[in-house]
Amino acid sequence: MSSWLCELGHALSNYAFADLTRAMHSSGRLQYSETGITHVLTRLVWDVAERNGRRHQVMIRETTQAQESKVGADLELWFIDGAVGFGWLIQAKRLYPPGSPTLPPRFRRLDHKVGRRLQATVLLDNAAEIRSHGHSVAALYWLYAFDPVGDPCMGAPSCRCGASDPASGILVAEGSQVREVVLRRRRTKEPFSFHRWFYQGELLTSILCEAGTAPRSGEAFDALSTWTSDRSPDVGVPSVLPDYILALISIVQSFQDGDGGQANLDGADGDVDSDSPNEGSPFARNTVVIDLSE
Repeated sequence: MSSWLCELGHALSNYAFADLTRAMHSSGRLQYSETGITHVLTRLVWDVAERNGRRHQVMIRETTQAQESKVGADLELWFIDGAVGFGWLIQAKRLYPPGSPTLPPRFRRLDHKVGRRLQATVLLDNAAEIRSHGHSVAALYWLYAFDPVGDPCMGAPSCRCGASDPASGILVAEGSQVREVVLRRRRTKEPFSFHRWFYQGELLTSILCEAGTAPRSGEAFDALSTWTSDRSPDVGVPSVLPDYILALISIVQSFQDGDGGQANLDGADGDVDSDSPNEGSPFARNTVVIDLSE
């Protein structure tokens, strides 16, 4: 079984949850920005994968700050089965403690703008541009949360991986859903409260744990693909991977084979460092390829 996916979901959610909860209860201030938390989560993906020794590849990569302003994403995550796969472009936001005991915790900066454009629009447009080149990718938000009420699962029935775990550490919301709420808020002025997003979003642990119940790794891949296309119908079925992902897989494989990746870097013709979101990669800071198969 692919139960390691459930382990991965817990590792990521537990870190975000524990770090924010500890910071909030110790000083009322949050220790890390979204960028700091995201950087640690990237490392955790590598650690969990390495522990489980997987062959079916998944790639997670961070953006630089300059790249994020162009593409609207903090992370790029691809689930890969041979030469086909599908991706998640992820923008991360964190929960902030309330300004007073009578107010709910809220997510700030969901309405952040890049120039005059909503960041959510930039993210969605970048995903659409990548899809226009024949690749399957969804625009998602990862919302990093702490526990404001003392119940790790907040009483939610979707918390299926064990109520003793802080499974609410990462909520997942579809990009167009976030943009819709942001645009509606311009009229209503309602806050981006935690409980709104808890009941509208989904738990990353639940998504990965459900896929992890599949008896074979290929079925786990199919389950995640189905979840992605159900939330973002434009994604469609898994398709050919972008050239820059294929190049990076080759580079990372050569590192694992012990030649330091130089042979593949020499043959990449600069595509990996390109600013194009399609033929080259706008994501160049951290690359991790992990193993999903039995």
